[in-house]
Amino acid sequence: MHIFPSKKLINWQVKHGRNNLPWQGKGCYETWISEIMLQQTQVKTVIPYYQKFLKHYPTIEKLSKAQINKVMSLWAGLGYYRRASYIYEASKMIAREYQNVFPTNYEHIIKLPGIGRSTAGAILSLSLNKKFPILDGNVKRVIKRFFNLKDNIKEKDLWEISSNILPESNFRKFNQALMDLGSGICGKKPQCDKCPIRKDCSYQYLEEKKAKNNKDFKEKKLYMLYVTQQNRSKKVLMYKNKKSNIWKNLFLFPTFNKLSDLKNFIKEELKLDYNNKSRLTISHRLSHIKMNISFYEVCVKETNYLQYQWLSYKKDMAVPKPVQDFLNKQYREMK
Repeated sequence: MHIFPSKKLINWQVKHGRNNLPWQGKGCYETWISEIMLQQTQVKTVIPYYQKFLKHYPTIEKLSKAQINKVMSLWAGLGYYRRASYIYEASKMIAREYQNVFPTNYEHIIKLPGIGRSTAGAILSLSLNKKFPILDGNVKRVIKRFFNLKDNIKEKDLWEISSNILPESNFRKFNQALMDLGSGICGKKPQCDKCPIRKDCSYQYLEEKKAKNNKDFKEKKLYMLYVTQQNRSKKVLMYKNKKSNIWKNLFLFPTFNKLSDLKNFIKEELKLDYNNKSRLTISHRLSHIKMNISFYEVCVKETNYLQYQWLSYKKDMAVPKPVQDFLNKQYREMK
């Protein structure tokens, strides 16, 4: 696993991140309220609710003495109302057990109603600059993409990575940078061209490689004519390819790059009217090209044709994979 560019991300956050949010630079109480409100809710939606809430309840003591109905009314419109109940219950617990002072010990914080590991880490790192990891949805997305991790990776493994990538200092800025990156540039539709750590990122490397492969990748259309005999023998018209291409020395049906050439062959060489529809199309993918091969069928009297010969198909016959697939299907249907 390669090294996460923590310093590079912090430098980006200082210049381009969100540094003027109303709860930034405040204490644990304000950070706690903001973190609970931000769960499942966008920043722009939270800001006016946060400001109104703090205006009514600037301290834990005032919140703990409030009526639950009043607290819920301030939450109206923000959704997920259980969060407001948790805040109210936690304020009562803080007033009772910590004398209205928000605890700064992780083990104490994690026991408060509605606070999980990530929220506790956010409170301690963002308000007190303590060394604690966070792992909300945005941070998970950044970590998974950066290290090219599978979607079904275990939560405990993500926590281990989140802990390991913490820098030696400036934890407040680092965790804020992770959240800023994940909520913006590295959102559900990543903007890799704007990412400050794209040169180190596995996702960016893989996307560039994929784009290059797609650019280099070509598609080719071929038309093959499956010619059988009217006497119901299992012989088909084929020729041995002498050209220096991917199918050199393999047996092929009459093969054409254009449908018009196939039609002309039916009319001029086989002396038949063209009234065929494609019987089957098979896609055959190679490392650099995708071949879409349309097979057409006609039935003729046993006649010799210059470069072609009548051959009985055998399973060990030297034919390309798409021709083999087509013939196997034909003979299964004939049984």
